[in-house]
Amino acid sequence: MRKATILAFLLLTCAGSHQSAVAASTSAAATNSHVINTRSATVDRVRMGMYVSELPQTAYRLSRGKTMQEGDIYNTVMFWPGNHFSIHCILDDDDRLAVCTTTSLRVKDERGIGVGSTLKQLKAAYPEGNAIVGDEHRRYANFITGTPVMYALDQSAIADICFDDPTAACELDEGAVKVERIVMHAERGAAASRLDLSLDSCKPGSHCVVEGRLTLHPGAPAGAALVSKGDDCVKLALPDAFYRDPAQGQWNNQLVTVDGVGFLQPGTRMEDEVLMWYSFKDRRLSTGMCDDGPGIYVERMRSHAGPAWPVR
Repeated sequence: MRKATILAFLLLTCAGSHQSAVAASTSAAATNSHVINTRSATVDRVRMGMYVSELPQTAYRLSRGKTMQEGDIYNTVMFWPGNHFSIHCILDDDDRLAVCTTTSLRVKDERGIGVGSTLKQLKAAYPEGNAIVGDEHRRYANFITGTPVMYALDQSAIADICFDDPTAACELDEGAVKVERIVMHAERGAAASRLDLSLDSCKPGSHCVVEGRLTLHPGAPAGAALVSKGDDCVKLALPDAFYRDPAQGQWNNQLVTVDGVGFLQPGTRMEDEVLMWYSFKDRRLSTGMCDDGPGIYVERMRSHAGPAWPVR
């Protein structure tokens, strides 16, 4: 649970304290020599997941510290790849870089996306990506790319209803909503052995990796997919095409590892009727099973018997 809190802490606090970053002078972006490699989760000489003891080899100026969240104390490190900006990281229990963030206009990914990029530019660069907006103790708005890099969005350009009602038809102004902060985390494939894989480790708006037994319940107009472990369960948001695939039967009742983004499920009771199904982003989910647990918008899934989704 502690390591999932690391992700939730940074993602839920992205807004509010750093909204001025988007309005910073664009003259600072004149030299965009610091490029994030989204596949390897590296920026310049720093690799996500590396031990903090390796950082002195980069010759960057370093500063160690601590932070507290939800009663837990985390070690932190800040380093300066350039003279005019820094990158702030929270460490995991093994003293590795777990999550790093920056609001610098000087940092871009290999597709040219960085602080100040619009949601329209994000969608063009990452057509497979998704904007995740909601409220779990604090509001969050993040663009998930399917890589170890995600982008926290400026919430001031997003309507309140988008945060307050997950079932509402929410339209984001793709020209007005911009990247406020870059968030990098340890590559999930390499770090899976260090993650909390329990079902209650998933926080809305954060990346989740959970393990359990998958059960599929196809239906119309929406199906349900559950991952269970003991008495706990999470509901999976999968595309309609997954249920229509003749090969989906090989997944049912299998032990799986699921990788995706957590979201808060809506209540099933409305004023005059019971909610039978709902949509989250581009995926539909039926109700009646595991409605009180968290939901996961699935990016990747692997069966312990061998199959993986999506098929590459």
